[in-house]
Amino acid sequence: MPETEYGLSEATKGLTKLDLREQELKDLEVARKLQEEEIKASQVHVRAAQVAQDEVSVQRCSAAPEV
Repeated sequence: MPETEYGLSEATKGLTKLDLREQELKDLEVARKLQEEEIKASQVHVRAAQVAQDEVSVQRCSAAPEV
């Protein structure tokens, strides 16, 4: 009987390790997706800043007195 209990205990530990590994993989996937979203948001902010800078440059050129 002790051999059966040992086998069950080992099987349970094995399943727990698989569950933890599966959860770890899911967590990594969520982290990757969040990072991708942060990169996209950063790119949008950089692009918006570039557009704003371009608009300021155009306004300056338009407002500059002609020589």
